[in-house]
Amino acid sequence: MGELTTPEMDGIPGYAGYLNFEVAALPEVLERAGYHTYMAGKWHLGLDENTSPHARGFEETFVLLPGGGSHWNDRKPVSPPETMVYQRNGKEVESLADDFYSTRYYTDRMLEWIEQGRADDQPFFAYLSYTAPHDPLHAPKAYIDKYKGRYDQGWDSLRQERLQGLKKLGIVPNEAVPFPRLPTVKAWDDMSPEERELAARDMEVYAAMVDYMDEQIERVFDYLKEIGEYDNTMIVFMSDNGANGSLPTAYPGQTEEYRGHQGAVVGQGAGRACGAWRHEPLVRSRARHHADPPRRRGRRAA
Repeated sequence: MGELTTPEMDGIPGYAGYLNFEVAALPEVLERAGYHTYMAGKWHLGLDENTSPHARGFEETFVLLPGGGSHWNDRKPVSPPETMVYQRNGKEVESLADDFYSTRYYTDRMLEWIEQGRADDQPFFAYLSYTAPHDPLHAPKAYIDKYKGRYDQGWDSLRQERLQGLKKLGIVPNEAVPFPRLPTVKAWDDMSPEERELAARDMEVYAAMVDYMDEQIERVFDYLKEIGEYDNTMIVFMSDNGANGSLPTAYPGQTEEYRGHQGAVVGQGAGRACGAWRHEPLVRSRARHHADPPRRRGRRAA
């Protein structure tokens, strides 16, 4: 992560702060093999044109260069004085649409590029790198409203409920026990009503972000089925570290207002509330799509 490098790291292998040039990037290899290569979403592997994904083999890109920030068009960074920089094919994007929401916009662009690339019937490699549900917690209001009250029971009883569900499904052994509560996390019963209200709201918005992302992934699947390529496509879903367990104080300049809506940059995710132990086993974070080798006609990888 380039924003975390210091002068002491200069010249030290592994601390360049960008995807180095000692190896060929996968899209570079696939591009030379005749693939169309597309990327939409978070890059975080270089902060200038020369280290952008467009310079590393992606022919069509719309990307957020740094690690995160507002999911709306206001471009509020996670932690000032960082800035949110979007690029389209290596060139900085000056403005975003009024109705911009990251998850939907990334999906729109990806479907647009796949469609336009169908004319020559070449295979494609598509990297759809959602920033959701990375902090800040932002989601369309209708999706947040769906989860109103769902988490009022608190994370202690919720984790027990989910652990029992995992046992019932045979995903974990019956003797599994919850991971001990972290010392930085209060017992739900020891929290004030105000603290519970804010924590429940965080979980509602986090769930809304994952719900919305699931729908956008379904759009991609439905489109591939519509064009007859779903069964001819290798799809790999990957997630990074999951919900951020940091406290709001870790990000200076944030406020407690408008949790989940445009203008709010507070909230690092429900990392202390989700899952049988610590994390919820739901689809989340970034969908990274990889490819299998080219075939002469119609072989597609997304």
